Amino acid sequence: MTWQMIKDHPLSGVGFGGYWIAITTYHHGSGEMTPQQAHNDYLELLASGGLIGVAIGFVVLHCLFQRAKYSSAPTRRIVNCFVHRGARQHIRCGDS
Repeated sequence: MTWQMIKDHPLSGVGFGGYWIAITTYHHGSGEMTPQQAHNDYLELLASGGLIGVAIGFVVLHCLFQRAKYSSAPTRRIVNCFVHRGARQHIRCGDS
């Protein structure tokens, strides 16, 4: 479902916050329950923001890591803490 949505809107996606509306076109269930978000954060970003959204996300992360690299030790520890927590969360939840 999500992959088809990404294929149909590859450049700009369906809009941030618009996944739950756009998925109704691709979800072939009874209509009783419709997914509100993708099962994977990366797919959600790609479906919602498209390649432009993913590129912006990478630029923001790059800037964050560059700033942490040249900043004081406490800032580096904070950034590392969030990165490691995020990685552990994805591993624990089985996201790839």
